[in-house]
Amino acid sequence: RFMLGKLIDTLQDRFVKQGGIKERMHAARTGYRQAEEAELKRLRSEVAQMKAEIERLRKENEELRKK
Repeated sequence: RFMLGKLIDTLQDRFVKQGGIKERMHAARTGYRQAEEAELKRLRSEVAQMKAEIERLRKENEELRKK
């Protein structure tokens, strides 16, 4: 009986601190999506910077060819 009571107390404590399975699943999904969106935003920014650098280098190349 003592061990069963201890298990119940532990499970209740875990439920209060971490929530139920649906809450934990929701947190995991939204955390994953937020991380993916942040990575996508970072990559889009990096691509824009690279495109700008490519354009700058093209112009520089054209100027050097004219000389």
